Amino acid sequence: MYLGGLATLLLIVIRRCIIAGYANRVIHMPFPDLSEDPETDPIWVSLRNPRLVPPEELRPKGVATDPSTGQPLDTNAAEAAMYAVFAKLIVGWRVYDASHMALDEDTGEPLDQPRLPMPATTESVAKLPSVILARLVEEFTQAANPR
Repeated sequence: MYLGGLATLLLIVIRRCIIAGYANRVIHMPFPDLSEDPETDPIWVSLRNPRLVPPEELRPKGVATDPSTGQPLDTNAAEAAMYAVFAKLIVGWRVYDASHMALDEDTGEPLDQPRLPMPATTESVAKLPSVILARLVEEFTQAANPR
């Protein structure tokens, strides 16, 4: 009887350790090359896997397009709409404001950049460095054109 109870308890523990849902729901993207010290100052972005998100959530909203070409009429509005999509899918990050650049007046050395807070917003996504934005675009492109 004791072994039966132990086996039941073990089965309960195992079931609680298994997370229901799709595998690989979150993509964690480290950017060690962007940090001066990746051990103490890791740079990373985690986002919902675009391949596992309903297509409606991946469509930029409110972007007028040319009916003959399908291209956006206002590229700035299209960019902001895409940043809004990115912001909705980013679930965590440890990144800095790439638009901020300040130098020490005495030495000319760069000063610390401020960290971008969570939750991600359209405005904060716009402050990411181009290498991180390119990686986000790559993930979305792969989701739109799965192999």
